[in-house]
Amino acid sequence: MDVYDPALPRRRIVLLTAAATWSGVEVHTLGLARALRKHGHDVVIVELGRDIYSASSGPESSKIVRVDIGNEPINALSSSSFLTWVKLFRRIDCDIAISIKGTFKFGSLSMEAAALWCFKKFMVIEHMQAPLGKRTHTRYLGGLIPSVGLWWYRGRLAGYLRSIAPQKIICVSHAAALTLREDYRYPPAKLVTAHNGVDTDVFLPDAAARTRSRQKWNIPDDAFVFGSVGRLSPMKNHVQLVRAFHRLCTDGIPRDLRLVIVGEGPERDSIEMMIRSLRLEDKVTLGGFSASPEAIVPAFDVFCLSSLPGESLPLSLLEAMSCRIPAIASTVGGIPEVLSNESLGWLIPPGDDNALLNAMRKAAIHPPVLLEQMGTNARQEVQNRFRASEKWAELVEIICR
Repeated sequence: MDVYDPALPRRRIVLLTAAATWSGVEVHTLGLARALRKHGHDVVIVELGRDIYSASSGPESSKIVRVDIGNEPINALSSSSFLTWVKLFRRIDCDIAISIKGTFKFGSLSMEAAALWCFKKFMVIEHMQAPLGKRTHTRYLGGLIPSVGLWWYRGRLAGYLRSIAPQKIICVSHAAALTLREDYRYPPAKLVTAHNGVDTDVFLPDAAARTRSRQKWNIPDDAFVFGSVGRLSPMKNHVQLVRAFHRLCTDGIPRDLRLVIVGEGPERDSIEMMIRSLRLEDKVTLGGFSASPEAIVPAFDVFCLSSLPGESLPLSLLEAMSCRIPAIASTVGGIPEVLSNESLGWLIPPGDDNALLNAMRKAAIHPPVLLEQMGTNARQEVQNRFRASEKWAELVEIICR
């Protein structure tokens, strides 16, 4: 269902957010707001702190409200008291409040308790996977006394407590839901998975966009381009991608190899420093932030996602596949749920430089006809399983039922 159904009750829905920068989480939130309105609901995005959405949302700006929570909103989110949150939330009139969790630790226990107290229905959307990690087996006094591993139990308890207030916990991948259930003992009855989706009528092969982007980057039409789109953060692990690309360039492959990294974030300086130290200025392009990735991705030959654990289901991967671009991606979070077989791309262990290099080498020497078929398979997979209209309808149903 993609249009208003008069048989369903009209809901007033608030999406609680606190973005630090623009990323796939914010793109997903705007898409959710749009889908809820199409289904006849009143929706407001409430920004707790920084003004991120208003500057980037276009026609949705009239449905966005910013709430000032101090000069350091990240600290305020975690340290504000229950009563402070109650006073704030009582100013919000809604039927359903949804906390958009771009990180596992977003908000606080007091914030969620206040939301449960003030709102008729409260739920969260978990966009990241947060594995607890394995308990260590350190021993003291020459091995006589084993470590209790209190840090591990504290982490599990802190995570579990965040499951109490929400009446529903929506995860964007099965992997994220499994982590919450097994690592933190979240109640299975509260957990539900709603995969991300992508508009295949927007993200599609585009020869003209390919040419324009390559001309903008001064990349020849016959060059072989590895590309990445995403926030320049440690989790995305772009430095490993640059390292592997440097090694690939010394392999003697008779092709004009290029790497394009599109995005902004705290790791930009480190990435630039590595590019200079490896003398890759003529081979690697940092494209900066793009508000229109659909005009960028068709310029790639292969999409690269060398993420470390923490990813759940990155939109950028689905967008690339929808553009008929095969992918190389880490086996973290819900990525294997998308790259479910080798006909769609290459899966690699996270943080494995040699595996990434080998996958990039295979892609660079792959017969063009077979690489094109792999891209066709990838787009078909997205059309069959991750079409935006169907995924939004599923998510709206989960929220409003």
